[in-house]
Amino acid sequence: MLRQHRPSAAPVALGSASRFARISGLAALGFAFLIVAGNVVLVPAGLPRTGAGIGEVDEFFRAHGDLVGLGSALTPAAWILATLFGAGAVRVLWRSERDRGEAWALFGFAGLVLQNAVFAGVIAIRLALASTAADGIGADPGLWALHDALFTLNGTFLALALTGEQGLGHVVMKTPHVQEAVDFYCDILGFRLSDTADYPWGTFYFLGCNPRHHSVAFIRSYKNEGTHHILCEVTSPEEVGRALDRTREHDVELMATLGKHANDGMFSFYMKSPAGFGIEIGAGGVQVDESTWVSRTYTADIWGHHPVP
Repeated sequence: MLRQHRPSAAPVALGSASRFARISGLAALGFAFLIVAGNVVLVPAGLPRTGAGIGEVDEFFRAHGDLVGLGSALTPAAWILATLFGAGAVRVLWRSERDRGEAWALFGFAGLVLQNAVFAGVIAIRLALASTAADGIGADPGLWALHDALFTLNGTFLALALTGEQGLGHVVMKTPHVQEAVDFYCDILGFRLSDTADYPWGTFYFLGCNPRHHSVAFIRSYKNEGTHHILCEVTSPEEVGRALDRTREHDVELMATLGKHANDGMFSFYMKSPAGFGIEIGAGGVQVDESTWVSRTYTADIWGHHPVP
């Protein structure tokens, strides 16, 4: 008769899984906070960007070696939180990917681990430059060149992290120089022009570099430049609906209602980010076969996506 109590193990396991999911979600928030905090410390002080001249590098590390140490102290905690978040994402995605015979979550997690390892080298070089500056020794050009190379690799590996074969989604940018931007991406970077869309508020140019319909798009704007919106693509319409429910729960301002785009087939809605640009949450986007794809011009969505005043 005591064996009748064994089924209770399943709820315990589910409870543990739920706790881990919450912990990994909090880890993502903590990671974002620490990254912002590190930038708040170093960027206003004039942290040299990649490609900066050795004179600028030497001046910064002589004047702000203490800030470099403070910013670097946050990094190990950020690595731990990012890895915990990545593990949580793998746990959520692994079952469905295993059923499909895929392992993109593991691919992304490997990118995250490699990013952490490479950025450790970036931090080590910054601390070495700060230390030699304190001793009155000028910044070493070779060491800074290695810093730039590792920082570039860091961005590459970070782009792999938890995004799958098509990346996270897309970004749509506003610029008064639309034709120049399209020419640069297509002629220099090798993107294709997937489609254009003529709407009452402007013409969009959609550019792709992988099976996703578009990874970058541009719309002409003479008032300001910057981000129009970004897309975060999820795996099902149900997840889009759940995201929409969360916007209601947290009083997030919507920019456009649920709808389906004619060009990429995305089922999505738009909300307003605290920074002012839009965030599109969508699912079901088409995949492009470049050998058969024909670029078209659209003038309306299939349904929905009505502006929210």
